[in-house]
Amino acid sequence: MMKIWPARCECPVSERSAEGVLSLPMFPELTQEEIKYVCDKLKEWSL
Repeated sequence: MMKIWPARCECPVSERSAEGVLSLPMFPELTQEEIKYVCDKLKEWSL
């Protein structure tokens, strides 16, 4: 099988951007329990 990407890709802009990006789960099926869990973890992280 042919590799599409090298084992280590040099993507400095993407890597630099990833350091300051926070991806949160957002979709209609999130339950109230899951929302509370995410909020609690965000509170812990921000302390």
